[in-house]
Amino acid sequence: MKKIRLIVVLIIAVFMLIGCSAMDQEPYVDEPYIYGNMYYDYETMTFNTPHEADLLYDIGDVKEDFIILHLQMNQIALSDEQVQNYEILLDKLITLSDLINESMGRLFNYSSTQIKSSLEDHLIEVTLNDIVTFNEIKQLIDSYQEQSSRPSIRKVDYLSSILDISLTTEDLEHLDFLQEEYLELYINRENIDIKTMSFEDLLSAFESLGKTYSETQITSLNLAYDTLTLVLNRHE
Repeated sequence: MKKIRLIVVLIIAVFMLIGCSAMDQEPYVDEPYIYGNMYYDYETMTFNTPHEADLLYDIGDVKEDFIILHLQMNQIALSDEQVQNYEILLDKLITLSDLINESMGRLFNYSSTQIKSSLEDHLIEVTLNDIVTFNEIKQLIDSYQEQSSRPSIRKVDYLSSILDISLTTEDLEHLDFLQEEYLELYINRENIDIKTMSFEDLLSAFESLGKTYSETQITSLNLAYDTLTLVLNRHE
């Protein structure tokens, strides 16, 4: 009997070790939640969330996100000149990426000679400063990947950074409420995308699920929607 118990304990221990190993290899995926995290994708060179139902899904910007990543990893702000140099080069690489259907991350696997030739082949002006900046960013990316394969930032901090404001507790509560309602809508309705909806259409969609809201709740949803609109239209 003792041998049987020992075997059972050993089997359980093995499964627990396998489970822990799997958890190490497969990071915990945050559910859509305004107080959760966004993760940097070296392939797209943007911060993103794992879920399409997340209010902040696919809102990243290559130029903004690289500056944010740099600050996250180094805790040192870039100079205005560095930011300008990075943005000029990244603008050119974004254009090249679209023209040749190559991800931004893959472009930084090119050598400086290859990137110069590719830019010139597609009639995109390239300067000596661009090449110097390319090599600098390439080295930084390599360094960041050694530090972390999946850098993260709190959504609250990301929003504050791209909007250049400090969100209040009330702002976050409104966004949290909108996220909860939108998640339920997303689960129950196909082909829904809050980014293409007016507030009136969004509210009607919520109500189509049988929901009713007080004036205070409608105001809360509207304020959150306005904040999200600021995020989506921040470059206009």
